Amino acid sequence: MVNLQQKRMKSSSNIITGQYVCLHEVPASVADRIVATVIDGLVVVAYTFLMTMAYIFLEDNLHYVGLPSLFLFIVIYIPVLLYFPLCEYFFRGQSIGKALRHTRVISADGARPTIGQLLLRWMFLFVDLLMSGIGILPVLLTDRRQRFGDMAAGTMVIHEDDYKRWHASLDDFYAQTPSYHPTYPQASQLSDNQARLIERVLKADSGYDAEQTQLLAQKVATFLKVKPKTDDNIVFLSKILHDYQYFTTMP
Repeated sequence: MVNLQQKRMKSSSNIITGQYVCLHEVPASVADRIVATVIDGLVVVAYTFLMTMAYIFLEDNLHYVGLPSLFLFIVIYIPVLLYFPLCEYFFRGQSIGKALRHTRVISADGARPTIGQLLLRWMFLFVDLLMSGIGILPVLLTDRRQRFGDMAAGTMVIHEDDYKRWHASLDDFYAQTPSYHPTYPQASQLSDNQARLIERVLKADSGYDAEQTQLLAQKVATFLKVKPKTDDNIVFLSKILHDYQYFTTMP
């Protein structure tokens, strides 16, 4: 387990956000990307087959309505053609294949990719596939494991386990004002689990005494290599959590 973690850390890629915070993400392997693409291909083929069978079954009724060709084009071909950008936009960078392989598309600066980036990436997919073996060379040779479409769109594919994901609901976050300025930029290095632990400590009405809170504050300060600007452990942990939420909810 330690060796695997060390290997993944060595293959991690540094991302500098718009706030000049360094994040470390692990690019998805070539094998993961190929398997995910094969899975997505099977999904598209299965969908096309089922919808075509449904079209043949309903063909008489469609002719009666007078819109068979329009139905075929809209219901079958548009979702097939736009499968990747639609899935990756609505499911935050994941298609079905990527979800099963625990990978995700993100912007090269660590943010969620825009629809424009996803469409540009999708258009270059045909170039990457047509170039066959040559098209996979950039994935093998670049530090961020980017194909031509990723380089053109400014995106990369990472392991989801290492991605700093948003929490399930905006209600889980403390309100951030537009003028908010983080005190500890190092808070962006926290994992989701570490942030949730701090949140549980702060929300706990009982079960966490002052000694435990102090110990947690010391561990957080040591891990992030920061010097608390207050002697109040609760205030320090609250500020760390606010800063973490600021960086993980950046647009």
